[in-house]
Amino acid sequence: MRRKGRLSTFSLLTLVALLMTGCGGNDGGYVLPTLAPQNTPTPALEENNGPTPTVAPDAGNIKIIELDGENFNQTSYFKQRGLVNIAVKPVAHSGEFSFYVSNREDSSSCVYLDFSDTEGNKKNVCGKMIHVAAWVYQETGASSTFVFRLQGKKPDGSADSPESVTISGVQSGQWALIEGDIPVYSNLSSPTISLEMSSSKDPYYFDDIRVTYNPGSAIPANTAYNISNFATLSYDFEDGEVHFAPRGTGNPSVVGSGFNGSSNCLFVSGRSASWNGVQLDLSEYNVAGTDIWVSYAAKHAAKQKTKVICTLQWRAVGTTADKYSNITATEVVLPNEWAEGKGMIRIPANAESAIIYFETEGTDDFYLDNVIVSDKDPSKIQTGGNQGGNQSGGQVDAGSIDVSKFVTIHSLSGENDKETQIFSSRGSATLEIQKRGYSGSCFKISGRTAAWNGIGIDFKNLNNESFDVIGKQVYISYWVYQDSGEPVEFSSTLQVNKPDGSATWPERVTVETLQSGKWTHVEGLIPVYANVKVPQINFEIPGSDTADFLLDEIVIAYDPNSSVEPNPEFVIAEKVPFSTINLTFEDNEALFVSRGDGKPSIVYGGHESDMCLAVTGRKANWHGVQADLSQYDLAGRTIDVTYWVYHEYTTPLQVNMTAEQNDGETTTYIPVVAGDAQEDGKWVKYNNTYTVPNDVKKFILYFESPEAEASFFIDDITIKLQ
Repeated sequence: MRRKGRLSTFSLLTLVALLMTGCGGNDGGYVLPTLAPQNTPTPALEENNGPTPTVAPDAGNIKIIELDGENFNQTSYFKQRGLVNIAVKPVAHSGEFSFYVSNREDSSSCVYLDFSDTEGNKKNVCGKMIHVAAWVYQETGASSTFVFRLQGKKPDGSADSPESVTISGVQSGQWALIEGDIPVYSNLSSPTISLEMSSSKDPYYFDDIRVTYNPGSAIPANTAYNISNFATLSYDFEDGEVHFAPRGTGNPSVVGSGFNGSSNCLFVSGRSASWNGVQLDLSEYNVAGTDIWVSYAAKHAAKQKTKVICTLQWRAVGTTADKYSNITATEVVLPNEWAEGKGMIRIPANAESAIIYFETEGTDDFYLDNVIVSDKDPSKIQTGGNQGGNQSGGQVDAGSIDVSKFVTIHSLSGENDKETQIFSSRGSATLEIQKRGYSGSCFKISGRTAAWNGIGIDFKNLNNESFDVIGKQVYISYWVYQDSGEPVEFSSTLQVNKPDGSATWPERVTVETLQSGKWTHVEGLIPVYANVKVPQINFEIPGSDTADFLLDEIVIAYDPNSSVEPNPEFVIAEKVPFSTINLTFEDNEALFVSRGDGKPSIVYGGHESDMCLAVTGRKANWHGVQADLSQYDLAGRTIDVTYWVYHEYTTPLQVNMTAEQNDGETTTYIPVVAGDAQEDGKWVKYNNTYTVPNDVKKFILYFESPEAEASFFIDDITIKLQ
C-alpha cells in the first residue's frame, strides 16, 4: 500500500537530495532506490491502488513476470526499442519507486518484455491468451494514450503488430490502469509486448507491471499470414495483357512482332533513368530461401550496342534499405536484335520482399518476350499458353534435387557470431564474420598457406545435437565468392576415417571454374559410405594456396531414409604377424619416410657401422620421419624400442619416438620413447617399452624433437615384441 503521513526531517532531506541528483540536463537520469520516501501523485482509481492489479480475466493464469520498480536491477528485464532510457524514480503508484522511460527519440521509442521470467526462462505463449496490466503516469500537461502492443514475426519472417490493449485520455499528473487480454496467434513467432505512450518524445512512468498467460487457451493461426506457394510464371503476351508493373517512368504496352515470329511482345518506353523499366513483385509468394530461375528474350532501340538486364531488388526482415543483386543479362547486341538471357539467383532466406525488374544501361526503349520466372530451370519448362497468374506453364521435371525429404542439420548465414563456433579451421586458415555477403553478413576465410587450408564442419548443430549421416546421402548448398583476380577451382570435400583409422577424402562437390568477383551458388549430393567414421565437410581451394574466399547461406542436410553401401576399397586387410625390425641402414633400406617437412636420407657416419639415417629440413617439432606399422598385428602387444641418436645442434637436444594411433574415430599422439636432452658430438642410446592399445586400427611410429628446426641422425633401430 502507499505510505501516507508526515515526512521526517531525515526523509525530507533525503528526498531533496534525490531530486537534486535528478537535475542534471539528462531528463532525470538514473536514481537508485534508497530510504527516501515516495512522491506519489493521486491515482486515478483509488480503489485499485494496491501493488498488483486484480481484475477477473487474470484469475487462474500462470504468472510470467511481475515487477514493482522497487529494485533498480529490475530495469534489466526490459529491452529498449529505439533510442530510449529506462530508470527508476521516486514517483510511484505503490511503494516508493516506479519505472521511468525517458530520452525518447519518437513515439515508437519504448521498452518491451520478451515473455521471459525473472530467471531468464522464456515462456512459450504462442497460441495462448496473455493478460497484461500496469499503472501508467505522465506529466505532459495534456491527456495521452498508452498502449500495450504485441509484436512478433509472421511465417515469412516479416514483423507485425497484430494486437494491442489501449487506454486513452490518461490525464497529466494522474495514475491510470491499463489492463486487458491479448491473443498471441499460433503462427506468430518471437513475440514481445511493449508499453508505449503516444506522445512523441515525452517521458512517462509505469508501475506494478504484470504479464500472465492462460495455459488452457488455444489461439488459432492468423489466416491473414498465409502466403501463396510459388509456381512458374510464364508470359508470352499473346493474350494482349501487360502483366508487368511500371518501374519509375517505364511505360509497358503490348505490341506486335514478338520473338521467333510470335505475334506479340512487351514494349517498354518513356524511361528517364537506367533503373526505369518494368517489374514483377514476388513478395506475395513464399520465395524466401528459394532458387529462382529467370529466362527471357529481349531487344533494344539504343543507337549503340547494349544489353537488357534482369535484377533482383529485395529487403531483409526488420530493415528499411533495399538491396540489389544482378540475376542475368542478354549479350551486348546491336539495336533491334533479339538476344536471350538466362540466370538463377537464390532469394535470401531473410528476405521480406522480392522484386524482379528489367532495365538497360541507358534510357532507351526495349522489348521483352517469353519471360519465365520459375523455381525450376526454365530450359525444362514449356512456354506459351499460360498467361499471367500463378500457373505451371506446362512444367516438366527439371531434374533438380528434391530437398523435401532431407532433414536440415546446418542453416548458417553469418548473422550470428555463435555460428563461427561450430567450424574448425584447417591449417593456417582463419574464420571471421564479414558484412559484405551474398545476403547480409557472411563467413570470410583468409590466412591460407596451403591448398587444403580452409574450414571444416561436422554434423553436430548449434544446439549440440549430433546427426548420424553414415550410410546416408548428404545435401549441401551454399554461395561462394572469391576475388583473387582469376578463376579457381573450389570444393566442398567429404573427409572421413576409413575402418583402419586413416583419413581419406572420397567425395566432393566441386566448382571447376569459380569466377573472380562473382557470387556463385553451389549445391549437390555427397554419399557417406556405411563403413566410414567421423565424417565432416571441408571447404577449400585445391588450386590456390593463398586465395581468400567468402561463404554464405550454407545449408547441410541429410536424407534419413537413404542408404549408401560400404566402400569396398576401405575394407581392412587381415593383419600380418609382426617380426623384429632391425635397421642399420647398411642395405640402403630406410623404412622411415618423410613426416611434415622432415626429409630422410641415408648417409655415412653411423653408430657402429658406415651408414645411418639423417633427418633434415624440419620446420616444426612434429616434423621428422615415420614408419606406418598398421599392417601388423600389434593391438594389445607390448613392443621394446631401442635407437641411437647423434646431433651437432648448438644446444642439448632431445629426440623422441611418438606413436600416432587411431581407433577408427579418434587420433591420439602418445610418447613411446623419451629421454633427457643430450650434448652434441656423441651417439646416445634411447630405449623404452610400450603397450599398443587393444582397439588400435592405425599405428605409426615417428621421430620428432622439441627443437623445431634441428637436424639429427638415427642408427641401430630395433623394434621387437617383448
